[in-house]
Amino acid sequence: MENQTTGLLRKGRLVGQVSIWIDKNGREIAEGQEVHVPEPNPDDGYQLPFSGTVVGFRNGNVQVEDGDRDVWEIEPQRLSIATGEVIEIEEE
Repeated sequence: MENQTTGLLRKGRLVGQVSIWIDKNGREIAEGQEVHVPEPNPDDGYQLPFSGTVVGFRNGNVQVEDGDRDVWEIEPQRLSIATGEVIEIEEE
């Protein structure tokens, strides 16, 4: 799903544009949310998937801060918003 842009209305008049960033599941991404970042593409600077916090938006990408406080720019359609679900892994 692609990013959507909607008009910003003030007292019934169009006064600007607002960008809405959408994750791979069709949910709106907002600053401060926790997101899951997938396996890196060959040209990505990070090496493993991780969870991080959305700290901003730039050049069509979402800026995600990892646990080391490094910030990565990721395409929004690759991210998924953390839902708070706990995933249990069974060990053999």
